[in-house]
Amino acid sequence: MGIGFKELMVKLRMTAQGELCNNRALNFLLIFAGIQMSFFISEAMAEAPAAAAGASQAGWEGLIFPIGLVIILYFFMIRPQVKRQKDHKALVDALKKGDEVQTMGGLMGKITDVGDNFCMLEIAEGLEIKIRRSSVESVMPKGSLEEL
Repeated sequence: MGIGFKELMVKLRMTAQGELCNNRALNFLLIFAGIQMSFFISEAMAEAPAAAAGASQAGWEGLIFPIGLVIILYFFMIRPQVKRQKDHKALVDALKKGDEVQTMGGLMGKITDVGDNFCMLEIAEGLEIKIRRSSVESVMPKGSLEEL
């Protein structure tokens, strides 16, 4: 049969004092319940009324750190990523026939035909493949394919 809440609390107090029962599963449950209870019920709850009086004075001071983190996140992560996306879109829009490009997969070749979403890439003499325009990573300088 199951045990009630009061019995569980008595066993929990006995467990906290080092008096464990014989059932290993119950010992684990009691120890886990003790961890959960101490996690959800803070020992500082008794100090809450005293801390509430001082909390009204420190209103905006608690928000300075999170606002600073958001600003740092914007300038170091979001803004550079948006700039890279804008540069890549400009590169893809400027593709034209005869450009020598490198794809994100590492293929290098010369563009022979440009469509709205796809383009034909000549990677060897007489060998053309169709790639997505957005998969072009960079435009190589003219003559770089002959050096390879």
